Amino acid sequence: MPTNITPDVLSGFGGGVFDAASGLEVSWQVNGGPYMSAYRVDICENNASSTQVYTTGKKTLGTPFYGVLPNGAVNIFSVEIPAASLAAAGIENGNEYKMYITQWWGASDAESVTQQSASIIQALSAPVVSVDEFAYPITSREYTFTGTYSQAQGDGIAWVRWVLYNAQDGNAVDDTGEVYGTSVLQYSYDSFLQGTIYEIEVIAQTQSGQRAYSGKRTITVSYPIDMGSGLVTATQECGWNGISVSWDRPGVDGITGYSIYRLDNTSREFLRLVSLPEDHTKLIDYSAKNGHSYTYQLWTEGSGTFLERPVASNQITPCRWNVLLIAAKMREDGAYHPEAIYTLACNLQFGEESNNSNNSFDDTFSGYPAYQQSSNRYRSGRITALVGKIDPKTNEYIGDTAVYVDELMALTTSDAVLFLRDRKGSFRNIRINGPITSQVQSAYPNQATVVNFPWVEVADAANTNVLLAKGDALWPYDEVVDTTIDVDVATGMLVWTRPDGYTERNRGSMLSVGENGHMLQTLDSTIVQKASMRIDPREHLIAEQ
Repeated sequence: MPTNITPDVLSGFGGGVFDAASGLEVSWQVNGGPYMSAYRVDICENNASSTQVYTTGKKTLGTPFYGVLPNGAVNIFSVEIPAASLAAAGIENGNEYKMYITQWWGASDAESVTQQSASIIQALSAPVVSVDEFAYPITSREYTFTGTYSQAQGDGIAWVRWVLYNAQDGNAVDDTGEVYGTSVLQYSYDSFLQGTIYEIEVIAQTQSGQRAYSGKRTITVSYPIDMGSGLVTATQECGWNGISVSWDRPGVDGITGYSIYRLDNTSREFLRLVSLPEDHTKLIDYSAKNGHSYTYQLWTEGSGTFLERPVASNQITPCRWNVLLIAAKMREDGAYHPEAIYTLACNLQFGEESNNSNNSFDDTFSGYPAYQQSSNRYRSGRITALVGKIDPKTNEYIGDTAVYVDELMALTTSDAVLFLRDRKGSFRNIRINGPITSQVQSAYPNQATVVNFPWVEVADAANTNVLLAKGDALWPYDEVVDTTIDVDVATGMLVWTRPDGYTERNRGSMLSVGENGHMLQTLDSTIVQKASMRIDPREHLIAEQ
């Protein structure tokens, strides 16, 4: 009996559909022995009387067809029925039919077998999908594409998928995946890089299971960029574990905010980082990786004429020796903002790292095993480090408190998204994979605490941005803004009034008076930012970030 027949509604979603205007390919698995010497395919109306509308007639094969090859592989037989033959038989798109297959292994009909349960097949016109006309070249970083879909019998869309490629290397830049439940063919992308050639394609699948491909269409991008203007500066400031990106406010009207983009000059990936209000002039990028060269671009938003031309920063290649464990949450601006940053630098040890590939081998009668490749490629590992920090001025071990250790231990149940940035240029989205342990080193006078935590990669972080901006709780802030300088009338001496605990919290940041009588702020800290200071008319010290 023939099995594994296609087309047939029983062969899976969309497996019973064919386009009568393109002909009909019928295939099946030949079972039994010794071979198939002839076949016949009959097509009937799908009604109670099963009126035959087409038959191939008995077709005798020149050579016997064996269902299994000498090496044990299954051999599938197929036959093509031309579109003209279907049309002559009155087989039209929009109708359902029954199909029966008969196969012979001998000369007489007694040496034949006919399919008992008919294959139900449906004739439908092939769907058509295309990308509508768009600007050539695209003259901005952002563009919205639309598409058109049609199917002669009105078969609706089950899902639609847009894929944007880099034309130079053929790799996908963005892929929406299969988007179900929408028949609106629209796709927006917000990181087109000037001078790069792209390709775009839209794919749609019908409710009956047919697929339509638009084919790739070429996109060119061309817009001017201000290079080396000094308006945008990328730096790696001492004590910070990310790249500081700062900019001057453009001297034009109508600006309401900024959009910051990052170009990875190593991989040529262009990524939108964040959009910020007009009063922001700085951010810290924590997702920049060691060994990669970056350039940042500033785009303005609003009604000003400045909008059409982005400004690029200098190139910068970060080199950070510290390992960062970042607990962050996504905000409305689409970026992850850290709520806690744990710097792992002292006595740092990496356990063995695994890609968790579990390829398997199964015994067979051939004498050699069958190989089953694992799809796993996520990483996992273990990190051990002292939880405190070394003060660069006194070489004192600080920050090792029970509260700090408790924070680390609580990461097991944290609802924040965790990121791990290591020394080798990796940036991974992780979760804690097992118990976190801590141990006090009682043999040493400072009673240092060592924390050990296992981790596992849970998602691709290649296009994820983690940054700090003004208003975030961890934004570097020198509390000198909260201090005042007054003159003691009785003694004529300057009096510095500061909040409780200021000196400890801002270790290394102190005020003094220079020989010329100017107020100075000395800074040799790794945890605070130096402030710009001036004396206002009220004789109070003001700090401006």
